[in-house]
Amino acid sequence: MSRAYYRKRSEATEQERVINWARFYAKDFPELELLHHIPNGGSRNQLEAANLKRQGVKAGVPDLCLPVARNGKHGLYVEMKWQNNKTTEKQDWDSRDMKRRFAGPQKKQWTQ
Repeated sequence: MSRAYYRKRSEATEQERVINWARFYAKDFPELELLHHIPNGGSRNQLEAANLKRQGVKAGVPDLCLPVARNGKHGLYVEMKWQNNKTTEKQDWDSRDMKRRFAGPQKKQWTQ
């Protein structure tokens, strides 16, 4: 059992569970190996934050990406939220032009 199972549940542990689920089922669905985290958030010092911004980090980019085309969409983006947390205005998928080109479930609870 993964360490995430025993730690206090949070957005991070739920995301780990999604990644572990994808790794487990990748033997049946190889495209799941492409699921990856986009490390845009988190605490950083000012120098590191400035470096990342110059390198193209953008606020509001979803947490997970699965770059596999299906049903007329170019891929899947998932913004993870835990309990009563809500998306910020920058994270609001419905207000983005990207919604037409990418699938992006929101306000869904992860259950395994």
